[in-house]
Amino acid sequence: MSTTVNDRIEAFFKLGNSMRLVSEGLKHEGRPWFQHKNECLLYDACLKTSKTNPWFTLKEISRALLNLSKMLNREALVTWFNGYPKLLHEPASVKNIAVIMAGNIPLVGFHDLLCVVMAGHQLTSKLSSQDPFLPVAVAEVLTSDLPQIKDQIFFSRETPLDADAYIATGSDNSARYFASCFAEKPHIIRKNRSSIAVLSGNETADDLQQLGEDVFAYFGLGCRSVSHLLVPHGFDLSKLQGAWKGYDHLLHHKKYYNNLKHARALFMVEETPFRDMEFFLLRESPDITPSVSVLNYSYYQGQQDVIQFIKQRLHKLQCVVSNIKMNLQNTSLVAPGQSQHPVLSDYSDGIDTMVFLLDV
Repeated sequence: MSTTVNDRIEAFFKLGNSMRLVSEGLKHEGRPWFQHKNECLLYDACLKTSKTNPWFTLKEISRALLNLSKMLNREALVTWFNGYPKLLHEPASVKNIAVIMAGNIPLVGFHDLLCVVMAGHQLTSKLSSQDPFLPVAVAEVLTSDLPQIKDQIFFSRETPLDADAYIATGSDNSARYFASCFAEKPHIIRKNRSSIAVLSGNETADDLQQLGEDVFAYFGLGCRSVSHLLVPHGFDLSKLQGAWKGYDHLLHHKKYYNNLKHARALFMVEETPFRDMEFFLLRESPDITPSVSVLNYSYYQGQQDVIQFIKQRLHKLQCVVSNIKMNLQNTSLVAPGQSQHPVLSDYSDGIDTMVFLLDV
């Protein structure tokens, strides 16, 4: 690869700027006046995506682009890069890395693309049918500023079978399939994960309001979306409805509303106790499996209960949202409102993608 470390960092930094500009443009719900063709290209891909996938509204695409743009600031990229001295040298041989992208939230596979390019390898990505346009547009913007890598990024609608290594993200069922198919090759295979929040009962009104983003951003479809609350006995759950009132607009989203109606009817038929909070449902259950419009909760007596709850589900957790100081291993602890704002070193499933790529 005939690019320097600084070349790659600068290209991703410029990509981040384009993402930020397009994110702002999407908020105005009208074609803004962009000064560069890169923003026009990415903006058009956003519009096309929102018409194809009803879960990927312009608001949620804008959210994803803005969060990624914050990740791609120059200082953060340099600091992250410096954590891997091997990156200062070209790889002994360029490997073809197949990345099988998920499609639960917009550009969810971007971090893998970033890692493969920064590691100096070739990327062959299988696009998700739910997100077929945004990754391609992002790659076009990136290679417009770094044309030397244009022949090292490829996209496919089929799973590549001749790659040197694989990174695959999907459901538990697809993970079993991937594990069987790629058993003989170096691989990272990610399964279903979700996130929880632990409340102390001393949260401020702002804390609870911020927690709403962790629950409702991307309609709760992300692995970093909070699907379960751990609350102390006596916690007033009714406070949540008022704190999250700003998300009642979800009732106007057809697919979300249909999920809400279905869950409400199912609970009533099965005589499952639940609290109807108008635009979401609360159910007392230890289950942390995400379900659109349903938020599960459990009560705890003390911190030991919390630690035990987390330990039993550690293999299924992406992150824990809380203001309570806890010593957690193999999962990240973030403040309310921050679960959807991962930094460069927040690796899915706690597996360092860069270490994997540098040793492949």
